[in-house]
Amino acid sequence: MMSALTPAQARTDRQQAEARRAERKADMIFLEALRHKEQGDLDAYADLVVRAYQTNPSDPYLGWEYGRFVMATTTPEDSATASEAYALMRDYAVDGDGARDFYTVSVTSQTADRLGRDSDARLMLKRLYESNPTRPEVAANYAQRLSLSGKADDLREALAVYDTIEAREGMSIPLSGLRMRTFMMMGDTTALLGEARRLFESSPATADYAVMAGDVYSQMGLSDSALAFYDKAIEVDPASGIAYFSRANLYLNRGDSAAYDREIFMALSQPDLDVETKADLMRDYVSKLYRDPAQRERIETLFGHLLDQHPHESAVHGLYADYLAAVGEYGRAAEQVDYQIALDPSDPNRWRLLGSLHLSLHDYPAAAATAIKAMEFFPDDTQLPLMAAAALTESGKSDEAIDLLRKAAGNPAFDSETRSDLVTSMGDALYRNGQTDSAFVYYDEAIRLNPANFLAMNNCAYFLACTDRDLDRALELIEKASAGRPDDPTTLDTYAWVLFKRRDYEKARELIDRTLALTEEAGEELSPELLEHAGDIYFMLREPDTALAFWKRALELDPSSDLLKRKVTHKTYFYE
Repeated sequence: MMSALTPAQARTDRQQAEARRAERKADMIFLEALRHKEQGDLDAYADLVVRAYQTNPSDPYLGWEYGRFVMATTTPEDSATASEAYALMRDYAVDGDGARDFYTVSVTSQTADRLGRDSDARLMLKRLYESNPTRPEVAANYAQRLSLSGKADDLREALAVYDTIEAREGMSIPLSGLRMRTFMMMGDTTALLGEARRLFESSPATADYAVMAGDVYSQMGLSDSALAFYDKAIEVDPASGIAYFSRANLYLNRGDSAAYDREIFMALSQPDLDVETKADLMRDYVSKLYRDPAQRERIETLFGHLLDQHPHESAVHGLYADYLAAVGEYGRAAEQVDYQIALDPSDPNRWRLLGSLHLSLHDYPAAAATAIKAMEFFPDDTQLPLMAAAALTESGKSDEAIDLLRKAAGNPAFDSETRSDLVTSMGDALYRNGQTDSAFVYYDEAIRLNPANFLAMNNCAYFLACTDRDLDRALELIEKASAGRPDDPTTLDTYAWVLFKRRDYEKARELIDRTLALTEEAGEELSPELLEHAGDIYFMLREPDTALAFWKRALELDPSSDLLKRKVTHKTYFYE
């Protein structure tokens, strides 16, 4: 006959049963989480991991998974939450069953690294190394962790670990690189150079080993020995692009430009040098020489050679385009950007560059077509509609520009500042279209959307002055714009023009002189409009000879202006 359970025993049995049910339920939830993870539904996976842990918080592994999830979603500023989450991970990976699992310990050690728990990270990496002695990447990670302390004992232990890797795997560039970095930390240059020579001697017929040895000797200032290693690399592999590249840098440091050019050409000629390295090499080469017109023939030759080797690499066409644009070859630059976009249309910056190049060439239809086509790929790009509208306006298609800007301004993805810029362009297009009253309405709307839109203030003030309308309002606007952009020549020119219209000629001259000086200091050309304004101001100040000189310069730049012709012919100011 069985005895009846006591109330305490019954309660314990119920608690144990509930615990088992919680464990089973948590396991089921976690299995479902894994299924979602395998399907790539990481949001559902994360939600289910949280539910599983909350269902059975006593399970150390679920605690680890939950802690990892919290760490992934916690900001660095929330140190308390991060510490709690890390504690759950540590309990399983250091003190629990997870200490035997490679993946768990690896992830936890990386987390410890991020949190600055150096002793924990080191302990876990040591355990991984001891339990996985045949895995070189584990040994290397542990040795690098030892090196971080910079202590002599740790550095020596790191070298011992590298010795075990070499005994199993043999010498290699990455391993020798780690050893050499350790010697550097120890300040042992003799051992450093010895390691470089040992690497070379382990396989003298391997060009990469000779190049690395040369690089080390070069960094130590032993250029003659470095050159001997580079020469040996090229002797055993005449197609080693990296060897020519390293030898070129050595000659550059020696100041031997002719040898540098020769080696650069040879490096770019080698098929084994990857195109990214070649592009970087060419970019560095061009940046040093492009300002010197005498070097352009050599640069063109190198680009021709590079394009012959890599005709379908968009980066090469892009680099050539950037060079051509920098030297003012806008037409040829546009051709190269066309090639680049045909190969890879995914970069909106290149579309914008192509449109800008067409604008620089005054090919406004091409600029408009480029920007409008790009808007199909990048409908939320804020600059493309502005470029398209400007080009359409310059093409005499103000109505199309206005329609395009109106549609763009309704894009919900654009913020108020972007919409303000678009509305400013609408004002410009309306003014060019002869719809003056509407233009001023849109300028006011642009300023309402963005009270710091100094371009809208400038344009509104300028056109108010040009039409002799509300000069008080024009002065108010241009004073605000000038306060926001005190050294902007366009703003200062408008300021001077508003003052001219208000017959404040002395202050207008002060500002126009400053505008001219700032423009010339920036290395920019003086526009015919700016020069004409200067002439008008000086004429009103009873300096007709100075005024005439400005008008003549303006007419040279804009020979089609009938008003300038009249001013120069009659040597007097004419009211428009």
